[in-house]
Amino acid sequence: MEKRNAINLNNQGARHFLHGDLEKALDCYQQALAIYPDNASLLNNLGLYFHHKNDFNQAIDYFKKALDQESKPNFWLNYGNAIAMTGDFDKANSIFLKVAENHPDLSAAWLSLAKLAGHLERHAEAIAYWKELLKLQEEPEYILGLAQSYIHQKNYEGALEVLYDYDIDYKHSELWFCIGQCEFHLRNHGTAERAFKICLSTQPDQLEYRHFLAVNYLAKGESVKGLQELEQILKVDPDNHHIITEKGIILASLNQYEEAIQLLDRALEIEPAFNKAIHYKNLIENQSS
Repeated sequence: MEKRNAINLNNQGARHFLHGDLEKALDCYQQALAIYPDNASLLNNLGLYFHHKNDFNQAIDYFKKALDQESKPNFWLNYGNAIAMTGDFDKANSIFLKVAENHPDLSAAWLSLAKLAGHLERHAEAIAYWKELLKLQEEPEYILGLAQSYIHQKNYEGALEVLYDYDIDYKHSELWFCIGQCEFHLRNHGTAERAFKICLSTQPDQLEYRHFLAVNYLAKGESVKGLQELEQILKVDPDNHHIITEKGIILASLNQYEEAIQLLDRALEIEPAFNKAIHYKNLIENQSS
């Protein structure tokens, strides 16, 4: 009867945790722990609680205790994730590899390996792990991860081969953004424009998408359209000194020096040490003097 009560308290705690009520979650877990201290699920949940609180050493202690009771693959992955957060990446990687070898159909193990490899900029390894994930299931997240790993290697053709191999719905804006980036870097500006516009059709307020569209217009020599996109960004983010500077540079290229200087001065009011604005302001002043 007492064990059943502890299990119920653990389940209540897990529900509170999922809803973001961390203090109620901890209260339930502590009550359950007093009754049933060897409950592996409870010990794992306490590990997750302390991981969420960024107390990784405490989380590791609880994950170890959970594993002493029951050697579940998800407990090992949680343990590995907490170890990774302490900076011991080699140990975390070996834990993830062992889980993946013992449970090759467990996507969470390959996902942990792929994300860790990406974080460590070991992109060739990350590519191998994303491919393992795609063998298990064609999830948009895995397609994106594989494409981004190729992009980090500046292998834009490889990324596009992956992206065009799947029937990508318009709602997956991040995938279309990857397509746009690759086509842009390959100087296929018409195809890049189409991809960025698809992104913006579902997420019109995503400033990074709009910025890439602006830069793509500028690369095509369509300065007016590029300026219009930058102005759209500044309506949402008026103090963005990067965008203000870019607008000033474009106006200078159109011989609108006075307005360009005003914009660069504005950028420097916001960020006085912004070297790009300083450089172009000096350049314009020297050219127009």
